[in-house]
Amino acid sequence: MFGRKKTADRAGDTPQLREHALNGPAPSGADAQGPIVVMMDLPAGGGMASVVSFVDGTTSLYTSVGGGVIGIGEHPQANQESREFLALAVSLSEHFRPGGADGALGQDDMRFVLRIGDALSSATATTVDVTNEGHPLAPLHSKGQRVLTLIRLISEEQERVRGSN
Repeated sequence: MFGRKKTADRAGDTPQLREHALNGPAPSGADAQGPIVVMMDLPAGGGMASVVSFVDGTTSLYTSVGGGVIGIGEHPQANQESREFLALAVSLSEHFRPGGADGALGQDDMRFVLRIGDALSSATATTVDVTNEGHPLAPLHSKGQRVLTLIRLISEEQERVRGSN
């Protein structure tokens, strides 16, 4: 699906990566009580893809069928977009409810998960609804899609560079 900088090659890795993002220690230098991570879950290929952006700009893509992309946040543009994605999620947190970070999504659903300190909150919407400009989470969806696009573009470029060496 995507080129891979560093990959989670086994299907069993994704739940652990996801668990670590949602419940592991805060990134070095982050305020342990402040915003830590935002995750956008969407259906993909019969499973789920999770776009993950940490407070330090770390940027990853996890897929439930195994694989993914880790380490894209080293790229300055992805790092900045990830930080903005998290900040936007915090600004829209009134639309989130406590918990709800786990469980299957409907084929047409997507979920945003926000971690502030140790507390998780989530917001779920249909893909059709969230792409409507009037939906309160539409800006968050757009920003998450921007991060996802950067993950794809940067990882493809890195694959091209590796392939030419």
